[in-house]
Amino acid sequence: MYKFLKKDAKGLEGKLRELSDDLKRVNEDSANWTRQSSETWHDNFGFEEGERQKRALMRRIDEMRAIKSRMIIASAPEGDKVEVGTKVRIMDENRIERNFVISSYMVFSKKLVDELSYEAPIGKALMHHSKGDEIEIKTGRGSSIVEITDIKIALELFFE
Repeated sequence: MYKFLKKDAKGLEGKLRELSDDLKRVNEDSANWTRQSSETWHDNFGFEEGERQKRALMRRIDEMRAIKSRMIIASAPEGDKVEVGTKVRIMDENRIERNFVISSYMVFSKKLVDELSYEAPIGKALMHHSKGDEIEIKTGRGSSIVEITDIKIALELFFE
């Protein structure tokens, strides 16, 4: 299952509409290219490019539909652990604090500055941990040990 906040579920719907519109446009363009050179369709760059774009768009639409079919809308977290919809403050070994907001599987619009997917490396590392836990976060720049210093519900994510 994929957890989504309502705002990002709407974003997924919008992305599916956008991809469907793109597919319609590509189909129309391909049809025009076919009409313009019906005798030499095998040497028709416009037609061949349209077919490539159609395949790519259909793959993307299929991926998004599969995600949508397994999507659940996250409710406001109730415990003291990091979950979708929580604001988390961490402190690294150098005593530098950073704030993150754990959001949907796919984030389409950020309501808050430090919003990131629970599937992002930092999000994955923080999920299901509690205040006071020390965890290792691995990113492309290496790894570091951080302590979770605060967890709050990000109520603004649950209201339109």
